[in-house]
Amino acid sequence: MLEDLLEENADVSYIARLSFCRSLLNVAYGLPARDVGQRFVTLLSDMDASVTESFGPAAMILPWLRRIPRWCPGGGWQRKLGGWQRMSQKALDEPFNAAQDAMSRGAADSSILSHLLDRDGTELEVKEEVIKGVISTVFIAGADTTVETFLALFCAVLRHPEVQKRAQDELDTVVGADRLPQLSDKPSLPYINALVKELLRWHNVFPLCIPHSTTQEDEYRGWRVPSGVTVLINSWSILHDPKTYCDPEEFDPARFLKDGKLNTDVFDPATVAFGAGRRICPGRHFAEDSLFINVASVLHAFSVVPAVDERGVPAPVEHEVTTGLISVVKPFRYSIRPRFAAVEALIRNSIVD
Repeated sequence: MLEDLLEENADVSYIARLSFCRSLLNVAYGLPARDVGQRFVTLLSDMDASVTESFGPAAMILPWLRRIPRWCPGGGWQRKLGGWQRMSQKALDEPFNAAQDAMSRGAADSSILSHLLDRDGTELEVKEEVIKGVISTVFIAGADTTVETFLALFCAVLRHPEVQKRAQDELDTVVGADRLPQLSDKPSLPYINALVKELLRWHNVFPLCIPHSTTQEDEYRGWRVPSGVTVLINSWSILHDPKTYCDPEEFDPARFLKDGKLNTDVFDPATVAFGAGRRICPGRHFAEDSLFINVASVLHAFSVVPAVDERGVPAPVEHEVTTGLISVVKPFRYSIRPRFAAVEALIRNSIVD
């Protein structure tokens, strides 16, 4: 990713999506980075758009409409549903088929898929669809949500340049200019860890979390909650509660620090940002590590600066987000530039094929 970002006029959003796709497809399917290209980024974007639309208010229908033929007025939703179904099947099949091809060439790495195939070998014909469903969830649910959190970083540091400076000062002290950050640096970079936590809190990708269903009747503040009903968790409200976080609209990683260390007394946003209860995201630790190493690496190698117009006036940056199941920061203009002269050589010499 860092090498791609060195290119002039690099498309940061696309490069980040490709990088996270490669990471997750390698872990889930064993696909080597060279096998993961634009088609998987497009597949992920199309799938995300379909899921977001299917959960939107406009997607709600009346049960009796299912009896209307596709060709009748009012039956257009059936054609759209068919498109969503085809997209879902494509998301199940394409990475799986690519993984099988890589395995046949001896190019696939050890992965969740290879582990499941080894375990279930004798019953593969029965379990293939189940395996496809499990593994595709890792890719579909993990890549876009994590990358949208990561991309919020650029909005945050442009609106709060002091955050970028403090993060880079810590990186200069701990990592230095002779190498790139590593996961082993994590305990020594409390401000970067706090920055990741603040990203999860400030721009939580699932404002209403993932829908849950009650397994038994319950009561909440005098309200009866029947068994079997759908419950939405207002994670945005929880993570922006002024009783928990002072000035919740402000981006301030320091709220998670005390005496130069992470303050464990402050409510951890990961408790809510990744869901809750038995259905909490099983990939949350992988996601936090991914965010840490990508945030640390980008801020170590590059500075994020405002885009300027022909008169040299910086373009305004607002934290505007989309509505829907997944919250995405709306596009804004900015630039990135290497922090020091040796950055290019440092990045290229650090690449491992």
